Amino acid sequence: PAGGLFLKKTGSTLGNVTVSNNQASGQAGGIWADGRVWLTHATVAFNSASSGGGLYHADSDDDDKALIRSSLFASNAGGNSYLAPVSAGYNLSDDNSNGFNGTGDQKNVAIALQPLAFNGGATRTHALPLGSIAIDAGVARYGGRADAGAFEYNPASFAPTVSTVADQVIDEDTSTGALAFTVNDAETAPADLVVTATSSNTALVPNANIVLGG
Repeated sequence: PAGGLFLKKTGSTLGNVTVSNNQASGQAGGIWADGRVWLTHATVAFNSASSGGGLYHADSDDDDKALIRSSLFASNAGGNSYLAPVSAGYNLSDDNSNGFNGTGDQKNVAIALQPLAFNGGATRTHALPLGSIAIDAGVARYGGRADAGAFEYNPASFAPTVSTVADQVIDEDTSTGALAFTVNDAETAPADLVVTATSSNTALVPNANIVLGG
């Protein structure tokens, strides 16, 4: 069993880990365990199995169940958990299979995550987009609240974005007319952003012929 981690009576501690995009045909898409497992600041997402898509715990003894804190479970096909773990608080789940009912827990909530990518650490993570419920949903830390899961949101780590402008085909010596696009930044209001544009072929389109408005 287990598409991702197989933990046999290990007493493992997993902190700041992402378990994602694993598959199993039977049990445990992400994690299979039958002893005490401590998960803190873990993101378990987008795994799949017929049962326990995120976490499958094979031991119903409370002393051996998984202990979860400040972690999130989302979009695991086959359910986020088989046999509800023990909550140490401040966890998120987009279904009710984890049975989270500890301090700060939230279940049956939509959890917005970015695709799995390298976001500045040694391994890939699911970054949190602006407005994600996981932001500041974790345990108290450094006078504030940590984020739930393995990724800590930092607006300064995201570059401003510009929407795609489709390729244009026009006759020679004519204008495209106005081309609409949007700009956005996680930490700066759009009205305060400065937009510039340059031509990649100034012989064909001089920079002076590019006019920005709005």
